[in-house]
Amino acid sequence: MSRFKIQNSAFTNVVAGSVATLNVAVDRRYHRTVLEFWRGGALATWAQIVSDITLIELKINGRVLRSFKPSFLRAMQGLRGHVTPDGYIDLFFSEPWARTIEGEDGMAWAVKDQASTFQIDVHIASGVPTPALNAVSHVDSGRDVNGKLIQWLRAKRYTSQVVPVVATGIFTLNSLPVSGLYKGLYLFEDTAGDIASVRIKVDSVEVYNMTRAQAEASLPRDGVAQTGVFPVILDDGNRVAEGLGTHTPSGQLIPMEIEFEMAAANAFTLFAEYLGAPLQ
Repeated sequence: MSRFKIQNSAFTNVVAGSVATLNVAVDRRYHRTVLEFWRGGALATWAQIVSDITLIELKINGRVLRSFKPSFLRAMQGLRGHVTPDGYIDLFFSEPWARTIEGEDGMAWAVKDQASTFQIDVHIASGVPTPALNAVSHVDSGRDVNGKLIQWLRAKRYTSQVVPVVATGIFTLNSLPVSGLYKGLYLFEDTAGDIASVRIKVDSVEVYNMTRAQAEASLPRDGVAQTGVFPVILDDGNRVAEGLGTHTPSGQLIPMEIEFEMAAANAFTLFAEYLGAPLQ
């Protein structure tokens, strides 16, 4: 199926200290949207993007499906082997690093006739000189070769929580924030090297046990280690069905333990990506 690269409509309320909004058309299927950010008449550097944009939210029917800081998104993509140049923020819906075409296209946001609104909110910090935003999207018709509407069954979503570490040694979590199939846990440290290793047991069976060096050496092809981020990749084969599930097919919660070996007694942010239902 052919993809098209199109300009989105204009952002509104692009003002320092406010939330700029892009109302995205819902008559197609989205594979990727690239945001372009300017400040003071010049394309922003990545350091400026990190300081100037405090949060990005993607909403369907008014409900947040993704919420993230640009620095978190860029680090996560770098671990997967994608580097975004200065001035741009890459929002992938289908993911080009997926192992199969079906796995890639199946992750696209098929909003056509299935969502009433699609909105991108960009929170701009106070004091940014003359901010400006543009967006282009990679899209297709949202219909298969027979003209049938493609159903939107799943979406990559994000969640985050601060893990309140108060001592060195082992800190244990017994659950993840929401239900779903987790594709990766990205542990953003207060200071690089705070986390020495991570061990995960599911129903008393060890499924993950790596030091930082081992986790970084085991990144997906072309992935690059990110300073201050311990990567727990749970879908090394880049297949849609891979990951760490929180429930059985019948809906029962699976007993889980996640052990963080802390080299320093500093809290960290657990930023996770998981597959979930897009419209529930």
